[in-house]
Amino acid sequence: MNLKENEIVKLNRDITDLHRSLAAKEEECLSASQSTQGAQHREATANSHIHKLESIIEEMRGQVSDAKALHRQSVYDGEHCERRVKLLEEELNSARNEAAKGVEEIGVLQNRLKEAANATHSHKDLLKSEVSI
Repeated sequence: MNLKENEIVKLNRDITDLHRSLAAKEEECLSASQSTQGAQHREATANSHIHKLESIIEEMRGQVSDAKALHRQSVYDGEHCERRVKLLEEELNSARNEAAKGVEEIGVLQNRLKEAANATHSHKDLLKSEVSI
């Protein structure tokens, strides 16, 4: 073979090698592109999940806030009811004491009435005895 033919064979080999190298690089680009698309899809999915979780967290914060307000109200209502019960118990005790005083006073008045009736009866008897004299 002569020098020109050797040169052509060498150049053909170089061209074949370059084609293989180009095919390998294209394969790498395709693989990188697919990897990039997969990563973008995963990122979009993750972002969607993040937004969903943020929404749930915000909703839960609202529920916690509502629960705290309800708890404060129930504590207030409980304390209010306790004060009201104590006040009513005091009123009940006062009413019982007044009722006992009333019963006692009625007893005293009944005794006075009996004494007055006896005294009237005694005066009546005394007047009858004086009239009969």
